[in-house]
Amino acid sequence: MPSLDVARHLLRIVWLPDGRAFAIGGGDGKQMCYNNVEMMTCGWNTDWVGDSVWRKVAEMLNARSVFAAIVLHDLVFVAGGKTTGGVVISSVELFTQPAVDDQLALGQWTGIQPMPSPMYCFSGVVFGEAVLILDLNSSKTQRYRPSRSNAQMQWTTTVGFAGWV
Repeated sequence: MPSLDVARHLLRIVWLPDGRAFAIGGGDGKQMCYNNVEMMTCGWNTDWVGDSVWRKVAEMLNARSVFAAIVLHDLVFVAGGKTTGGVVISSVELFTQPAVDDQLALGQWTGIQPMPSPMYCFSGVVFGEAVLILDLNSSKTQRYRPSRSNAQMQWTTTVGFAGWV
């Protein structure tokens, strides 16, 4: 795999069905967090040679590491994590990525409704039409059902994992 422009730890990488991968956030392994995002286009069966390179796209609104990154439909969500200095956050951002064939477009990050409580080092998964945040430390789940119009963005919290499906 080609090297990222910025070496980092505790980043998240998401891969879209169209062959684009996004390396998101992370930090320097100490206290500094990054908000930069890099994108690479390649196929599923690539040998990582040729013109597959990472290129910078729009930066997140908040620098963060140890967060969740989830793909639902063609949307990329990042949630929670730690910022520079170790502050745990609850903010959630939505990335609308650039068109596949537009090499100059950067995409756009938008802040959306934050999670009910700050979290870091947790998992996010897609279940049906919802994003589920699973906090194994507190045995809580948070469910988020976005709408295409973004008119009704609501988080719900459940204690224990039995009630989240």
